[in-house]
Amino acid sequence: MKKFLTVLLALSVVFTYTVGTAFAGATAPPDGDDTYTQVAAEAKINDAAEAANDAVDLALKNAIAAYDKDKFTSDAELISKEAVTNVLTEKAKATKALIEKARVDAINNLGAEITKLETGGTKFLGASAAKTQGELDSGYISFKDDIEAIAAIVFTDDNAATGNLYSTYVSGGSRTTTLDNEFAREQFKLTKEKTLKDLAAYNLSVYSKDIAEGAAQSNYDLASSVLNANITAVNNITIASAAALAAVKTEYDKIVAIYVKGVNAASDTGTLITADQKATPPGLSGIETTKGQMTEAVKFELAKSKVLAAIKTGVADALAANAAYVQAQKDIVKEQLADKPDQTKIDAAKKIMATTEKGYAALEQVLTYKANAVKKSATFGSFDANGAFTATSPWDNFANMWAQVSSTDEGAAVTLAGAMAQKIEELTAEAKLAEDSIAITGITVVEIQKALEDAIESVYGAGSTAAVDAVTLNITSAEKYLKDVKADLIGVTADTVKVNKVSYPNVTK
Repeated sequence: MKKFLTVLLALSVVFTYTVGTAFAGATAPPDGDDTYTQVAAEAKINDAAEAANDAVDLALKNAIAAYDKDKFTSDAELISKEAVTNVLTEKAKATKALIEKARVDAINNLGAEITKLETGGTKFLGASAAKTQGELDSGYISFKDDIEAIAAIVFTDDNAATGNLYSTYVSGGSRTTTLDNEFAREQFKLTKEKTLKDLAAYNLSVYSKDIAEGAAQSNYDLASSVLNANITAVNNITIASAAALAAVKTEYDKIVAIYVKGVNAASDTGTLITADQKATPPGLSGIETTKGQMTEAVKFELAKSKVLAAIKTGVADALAANAAYVQAQKDIVKEQLADKPDQTKIDAAKKIMATTEKGYAALEQVLTYKANAVKKSATFGSFDANGAFTATSPWDNFANMWAQVSSTDEGAAVTLAGAMAQKIEELTAEAKLAEDSIAITGITVVEIQKALEDAIESVYGAGSTAAVDAVTLNITSAEKYLKDVKADLIGVTADTVKVNKVSYPNVTK
């Protein structure tokens, strides 16, 4: 049997088979050990098919074991053992399908020839696996060609007898370009499928679903949209069904450039991780995780507290150093120490001090508003590894702070801040009056407060006293409403008077 299998596997016909159907005149009966009944002949055919299938299995196993990554160079570097395994496994399945077809055909051919023989009046005496039909006496049938056709289907090379079929295709120099193309296309398919699976499973739970102040959407929603854009981008990367290795490599590189999930302790890579939201496709860089947001919140509050403290200190120091303020203090002390203090001078000096204090208080109010409008800690400054804070312009010194109000000089900044404070008082009073007049005007408190917020923002953003004065509260005030009603009902001119909205000459004039 071993000798038979060795001979069987050594046949060198690739992916083809022939079925012997030519039965010539008999010359001799087959040898005794080569004479088979129909059942025995069918069993021998089945054994031949099983041996061929075993040869394919062994060859496939050895080929996969022979995979050597170092033998895949240049563009072929992308080809993995999994891709090779898949391609050769499919080839083995195709080979086995051919073996099965040849087995069934051989059994059917044998039965058909026996039926044909006996229908013609000749008794079936036996079947031969070693002789051709032309070498047999009448009554005998050869199935030699059918047996050999089964073995001929198996892929063979010089090492067929030792079960090394396929192995040179994956490890040696005889690997063909056609096969590399197949390996590459399979690798592209595997990589694309894995990348899409990894993207779909990407952990977005690290992003907060809360919408931060001033943001249009949560970081979770933003990250989700980025991830979906990358899934779409990978889905859109395709290759032709017969694409060659170089073309496959080009498209393969596009996929791995987008995202590769890290293995074990390795970090994830790709533009999904490194690119920002303006890239194509967009990346996650710059979208803070929940932990990052918490860290930023702590940094922000700490930075803001330091800046607010610096504003207070700066205002206090500037006030204490103000020449007019210092002189007024001296004048008061001088008069208080005099034999006959001049109260008028003391009151004048106190007025100067009060006015100066009010101006610097207004400046502190403006700077505090501007600091509270900041949204990120980086706008205030930065923290080093030890947690030390360094402020950045315009929060690094008091001169840069007041220059946000007026770049002329400190005095101009104080004056403009005072005008801002006065204007805000007026606007606030107007808003209060509007709230008290809701029953008349029909406007809501929410609308009034929104109008006041907008007006205050405009005041603090003004660059001159004139710009400050030009700011108005964009609501319908009670006073304006009543004027409009009066004009509509009785008119506002001296020459006419309205009755039920109809104008008549003023006879009392």
